[in-house]
Amino acid sequence: MTLRALEFYSGIGAFAQAARVLDIDVVAAFDQSQHANVTYQANYQQQPCDRNLDSIRSSFIPPGDLWWMSPPCTPFSRRGKQKDQTDSRARSFLHLIDLMAEKSPHYILVENVQGFLGSAVHTLLIEKLTASGYGTAQFSLCPTMFGVPMLRPRVFIVASKDGSIRMPAAPACLEESD
Repeated sequence: MTLRALEFYSGIGAFAQAARVLDIDVVAAFDQSQHANVTYQANYQQQPCDRNLDSIRSSFIPPGDLWWMSPPCTPFSRRGKQKDQTDSRARSFLHLIDLMAEKSPHYILVENVQGFLGSAVHTLLIEKLTASGYGTAQFSLCPTMFGVPMLRPRVFIVASKDGSIRMPAAPACLEESD
């Protein structure tokens, strides 16, 4: 069964690239960077929507089985000011969290920095997912775990409407870095 995915904060299309080797069809992408959108369109023959996600109406978001989100990390990064939900760059993600229950994709995947764990936005995300009937799992991955010489640990939150989430076993990341 092919999953229909929406790629929020698509950038140049890292998720779309991964989806090419999986049974996932990216039906919509969203990003405000004109430069990233030009690259995305050249690589995937699809123009990302450049609407502001801070206030996008749910009617502009097509149906999808899976939402992939890699929202701005600066509000949670140790190198940022750690303003969490009060940082204006978190506004779009907070809005999408509100839209999740209404749009109800079967799967939701979120990627961010280690500092996201324990943040007010993280707490809100888990509360809203749980209240909407999603099962969730959280884990950390780092490129060094896969032989890539780059210390860039990330947190992944996986949510499923049917609660069936199988987590792969992976070694711990050697160092933490934002």
